Amino acid sequence: MLLAICTVAAVQGLGNLLVVALILAPAAAALNFAQRLGTALVLSAALAGLAGVLGLLASYHWGVAAGASVALAAVALFLASLAPRALDTQG
Repeated sequence: MLLAICTVAAVQGLGNLLVVALILAPAAAALNFAQRLGTALVLSAALAGLAGVLGLLASYHWGVAAGASVALAAVALFLASLAPRALDTQG
């Protein structure tokens, strides 16, 4: 229920694509690291907070839209979470 309320509230301010990126990217990144659901939930919240801070810093320093910067930071964290798995399969 809480996820539905957050989604409905955020869609009006950010738009559909940004909301999907902000909800899914931190959760997907956390699932790449965590083995247990509780750990994944805590890590997902931490990654979302980190994406928010990094995105707002990028927005401030580079003069770009804040919502898009935060979503880009979240997706960048997800892509970075794929690196350990890719390196593990290589070696």
